[in-house]
Amino acid sequence: MFDHRCPQCGRRGSVNKQERRDELCWACSAAAAWDSLDPDVQSAIDTAIRRGPIPGLIAMRDATPPIRLPHAADLLHYRLGSGVGFEAVDR
Repeated sequence: MFDHRCPQCGRRGSVNKQERRDELCWACSAAAAWDSLDPDVQSAIDTAIRRGPIPGLIAMRDATPPIRLPHAADLLHYRLGSGVGFEAVDR
């Protein structure tokens, strides 16, 4: 393992390959991916996340282009940290 510092935010971590030392951390990578999405896709994903994590991941899979695991899990975590949360559903 190699010590690593994100070139954008400075977050510390480790990577398994020397050549990955200059890559963005998961949070900066997720933020860049989110910003690159069409606003309609962003809205659809946020709406699905409010229904729960699985619908959110499914919406990411169904997006064009699809967002695949594990990147979708990072994007879900990023959106939850941005204040998009699950809504209570009456049963």
